[in-house]
Amino acid sequence: MLEVDVSKRLGDVEIAATFTSPAGITALFGRSGAGKTSVVNMLAGLLRPDRGRICLDGRVLFDADAGIDLPPERRRLGYVFQDARLFPHMSVAGNLRYGMPRHGAVGGGRNGVEFDAVVEVLGLAPLLPRRPGTLSGGERQRVGHRSGPAGGPGAAVDGRAASQPGHAAATRDPALRRGHA
Repeated sequence: MLEVDVSKRLGDVEIAATFTSPAGITALFGRSGAGKTSVVNMLAGLLRPDRGRICLDGRVLFDADAGIDLPPERRRLGYVFQDARLFPHMSVAGNLRYGMPRHGAVGGGRNGVEFDAVVEVLGLAPLLPRRPGTLSGGERQRVGHRSGPAGGPGAAVDGRAASQPGHAAATRDPALRRGHA
């Protein structure tokens, strides 16, 4: 379960979000400039809320009153940026495997995703030897979608949708996280 109650002042704008989401997909909708990407960045630990609390499956990621603010790498959240952020010197396979050893998810591991399952679910096998510079935009997004979360995070936050007018999404998809779609 994702529990969010945060606010952040950015210039003259106060961004506030309060919601609870069970496992599944949670989407944030709003007009351009409403703060959707800022909320996603707060979930990921890239933007510190001024007040509030963020919990994922009972684990406190941020609590202003208690002084808890886990850094992004300790939140076990994958982040899919609006643009595909892939290591240009690595193959697709290297980008997909990047987070696995850090999180102990090689071969699936506890709460991890098996590499082969990710490749199969997303149809990435033909792309594995290629470098990001040789991929189309859509191929880069498919690879980018799993290059961070493949390490077995508790959830994924998707900032790509923020580049679409009017909406962004924070996704929690345990089925895909386990390699089943």
